[in-house]
Order: sequence, then structure tokens, then C-alpha cells
Amino acid sequence: FVQMTVHYTSTLPVDLIRFTASLLPENGSLVEWATASEVNSRSYTLSSSTDGENYYDINSQKAAGYSDSELNYEFVDRETKGSAKVVYYKLLQTDFDGASKEYGPISLVLEGPTAGLLLFPNPSSDFVNISRSSDSFNPDLLLIYSMQGELVEQFDIRSNNTIDVSNLRTGFYLFKLVNTFVNQSQIVRFSKAQ
Repeated sequence: FVQMTVHYTSTLPVDLIRFTASLLPENGSLVEWATASEVNSRSYTLSSSTDGENYYDINSQKAAGYSDSELNYEFVDRETKGSAKVVYYKLLQTDFDGASKEYGPISLVLEGPTAGLLLFPNPSSDFVNISRSSDSFNPDLLLIYSMQGELVEQFDIRSNNTIDVSNLRTGFYLFKLVNTFVNQSQIVRFSKAQ
């Protein structure tokens, strides 16, 4: 006769490390989220609202189930324009056993201060400047992504608006300007010249 005692440790089903929304250079917005790990995770449901109260499901994605490495998810919302000036997003994560957890809301300004951000010169081979036409949106972080979505470099831009891009390979990139304090961001397409 053998007696065994099994102890289970309680872990969170999903360790969410990022949930953001950004304006795209063309019409629409990019909603992204990332997890550091997932346990028993079945799906994600993304919902949006223009008033912050009434939310409608706009996307559902299958989750990884089980993972101990960082996973990235995204959805391009082409319905964000129209008469709304702000759109809100919530993310619902559902387990295989039916339990769920909600994240958010986060907000994205569709009109106003984010439209005044410019990169110049663009294209450039050595340096690029970031110009703001308004103090309402004041990004403190620049993330540079390849067109395949890989993070290439990041810069703290609180005190420096001139970025050295000479180490980048020739081609196109997405510059994601982020205000980490209010969770607002904007994506601008950049061309690295020879």
C-alpha cells in the first residue's frame, strides 16, 4: 500500500504583458497583445466601443493552450474611423474549462493630437527627426519594427527627438511612437535609404 499526496500550485492561466492599440498609416488601427505564458488558454475575444460603455465583439482568436514563451497576437480593426473620435478596446481570455478574465479597457484617439506627429527626413540614410505639432500627445518611447513585425530597436525619446538609423538595413520599417503613461501610440511608416 502506497499513499501519495499531490500538491498543485495555482498559476494564472495567462500572463498578459502587453495590450495596446495604435493608428495605422492607412485607415484603421492595430490592436496587439502579448503573453509571457499561457496555461489552459482556449481563446481571446476582442471587443470595441465608441462610448466606453457599449462593447461589441469584433474578433475571436484561438489561444495557444499551453506555452512558456512569449506569444504575440494582433488584429487590424478597419472599422475604427467614422464619426468616433476615440475607440475603446477590451480583451476577454477564456480557458478550456469556461472560466474567463477581462483585460482593459484601453483607448485610442482617432482624431486630434496623434495626427500631428511627423518623421523627417523620410526616407533617410542616417538620422530621422520626430516632430510634434501638439503637446497633447507626447510619446516617450520609439519602437522600430521590421515589416514582418519583428522588434528591431527601441529608443527613449523623452529628451532626444533625433534618432540614429544608420545601423538599419535598407528597406521599410514601422516606427511605433508610444506614450507609456497614458497607453497611447501611433505607427508611422519609415523608409531607410542607402
